[in-house]
Amino acid sequence: MFFAILIGTVVLHQNEAAWMYLSIPLVPFLWYVIGRWLDGLLGYVARLRVPRILPGSFNLAAIFVLGVSLAGFTPLYHHRTADTYWVFTGLALWSGLCVAIMFTSDTRPSLD
Repeated sequence: MFFAILIGTVVLHQNEAAWMYLSIPLVPFLWYVIGRWLDGLLGYVARLRVPRILPGSFNLAAIFVLGVSLAGFTPLYHHRTADTYWVFTGLALWSGLCVAIMFTSDTRPSLD
């Protein structure tokens, strides 16, 4: 949804429903990544080796989004609507999942 929102704000102005529909093609990719991560943790497939720069940069972005979404629950955020808590809860859960995936990714060199 992060990529869909970024694309949607540039292409489809002021149309939140279109942003949601734009994220549908990205869902299978997201669940592939989550499934691959879980299979690697459980030992069903070999763990992916990623360059050291990727987990660090993705972690910074995910931690930033997690911080912003947690700050949205505080009384300092005064732009409340009916969906504010749903949006910030979703952002906190997904960015927390991204942080968990990045912290458990295997970036150490192989000893095989």
